[in-house]
Amino acid sequence: MFTNKFENCIDACYHCATVCLQCENVYMWENGSKGHRSSTRLDCAEICLVAAKMMSAKSKFSSKVCALCAEICESCAEECTPHSELKPCKSCVEACLKCMEECRKIN
Repeated sequence: MFTNKFENCIDACYHCATVCLQCENVYMWENGSKGHRSSTRLDCAEICLVAAKMMSAKSKFSSKVCALCAEICESCAEECTPHSELKPCKSCVEACLKCMEECRKIN
């Protein structure tokens, strides 16, 4: 099996992107037209995907993208924390904090 120094971070990024989108979709489904899209959750999902792709490609810019990813993940976790009694939000907070931790290890 092929492994590299980015493997844990790539996995955390893909997982975080998925969980953020699931949280956003649950929120929109439950709130319907009263809901509003969270740009933070959407930004988090997007930067996680970008970071994972760049690490997979062994881009020389991976560490810079991971630094930004960690910052956005932290912001997303803070936004979802007040709603963490709801399972999707709790999962989002956990995934964001894990991704943030892994991204900060990339240098």
